[in-house]
Amino acid sequence: MTRLSPRLEKALEYTKGFSLLADIGTDHALLPIKAVSFGYVPRAIAIDNKQKPLDNAKKNIVKAKLDQAITAVLSDGLSNVQEPCDVVAILGMGGIAIAEILGKANLQSVKRLILSPNSESEVVREWLEQHQFMLEDEHFLEDKHKYYQLIIAKPGQMTLTPIEREFGPIILKKRNTTFQDHLNRMIYQLQSALNKTRNQSEQSVLIDRIKLLKGLIR
Repeated sequence: MTRLSPRLEKALEYTKGFSLLADIGTDHALLPIKAVSFGYVPRAIAIDNKQKPLDNAKKNIVKAKLDQAITAVLSDGLSNVQEPCDVVAILGMGGIAIAEILGKANLQSVKRLILSPNSESEVVREWLEQHQFMLEDEHFLEDKHKYYQLIIAKPGQMTLTPIEREFGPIILKKRNTTFQDHLNRMIYQLQSALNKTRNQSEQSVLIDRIKLLKGLIR
């Protein structure tokens, strides 16, 4: 069985105990296959909006002998999904795309969202905040030399500050070494930009940002 990436491995843990997993942008259907194989969920729907990835997903599902438990659906988000899903995963897309997919979906039956934006994480958290979802857990991790945030949410209410929308209140509380490494890299890049610019307004913005990020490091 194909080994999952660190990000998918961590996301997999949060599928436990639900009835029907919807994996949007499933690609090779690795997450649904693992979730059903491990008995975390009895059934899953592997969703992609492109035919070729969906064909790859179907092949992997059949190879795993799970075609009775996992359905592959060509769909833009949940638009072509008729069954109520109680856990939904969207991994590996930009935050704006994730927010757009969530905005078009019927989420009345959803008890957990497992989200991992490649960028614009603040857009995802702002969408959750505005649509009666609250954070359950968050992780900051490195996968193939790239940094990712994993956001776990459930129905509820929350109010976030701008810095919490960007980095996540739970990530800020944990402040693991991977997150602090990321902050140090950001500070280094900003410091390099500061050293090059002679524009006073740009300098002021960069100095404030560097100060803010340094304040997040233990």
